[in-house]
Amino acid sequence: MSAGNFAADAYPLQCFTDEDWDYFKSCADALRVPGFERETAEVLYSHLSGVNEWLNLTRLKSPRDFLMQHLLDSLTALRLSELQDLDPDMPCVDLGAGGGYPGLPLATMTHAPWVLVDSRGKKVRFLEEACKLTGNDGCEARQFRGREAPVMAPDLLLSCQLAVSRAAGQGALILEECAPVLAADAHLVLYKGPSYEEKEHDAALKAAKQFHYRFNRIERLKLYEEDHERLLVVFTRKSKVPDLY
Repeated sequence: MSAGNFAADAYPLQCFTDEDWDYFKSCADALRVPGFERETAEVLYSHLSGVNEWLNLTRLKSPRDFLMQHLLDSLTALRLSELQDLDPDMPCVDLGAGGGYPGLPLATMTHAPWVLVDSRGKKVRFLEEACKLTGNDGCEARQFRGREAPVMAPDLLLSCQLAVSRAAGQGALILEECAPVLAADAHLVLYKGPSYEEKEHDAALKAAKQFHYRFNRIERLKLYEEDHERLLVVFTRKSKVPDLY
């Protein structure tokens, strides 16, 4: 164990079995998710797994759990029209990035700059190293909360084209936290489970009105046949956003 070491090369490479990788590939193909390089996936998994031995990043530890619940789940947003033709000069943000998902896979698969945001210093230090594994030179990690952006990240203020958030809190809270960084006509994608519609959606709609979003739609999917239903909830910032910050 390399406790306290965030560098990816401090941990041995853990390779996937052909069975696990082929299963991941077949599920990705069925979802029409673009192909992901096996070598990059193995490096990301090895780093996450190694640091997770001494820093709580994820409860999902097996290679197949990583491939399905982290990697493939993250990549499902690439099915959305809102992620097509991203501006290569305009930042995207993963708010509450934690262990790096969905931000790391999305940064790997797109040409836009990505900012992985978390409020916890140790997780940001992990993310700083993990960003180097994506092959995206514009991928970085920063420590702040969304509402702190006017002070902590003024360069991002009302300037991001996309925000994503997964397992980082209630929808209404994420809408509020992303509001300082999202530009007019930018998109927000929430990764949610089946209880979202009965427990969170009404409050999210109220927050959307307050923070100048419009609700677009909910995309429903399953990662595999026996999986529970997953939701991609899409909001768009209105064309005219008051200068509140």
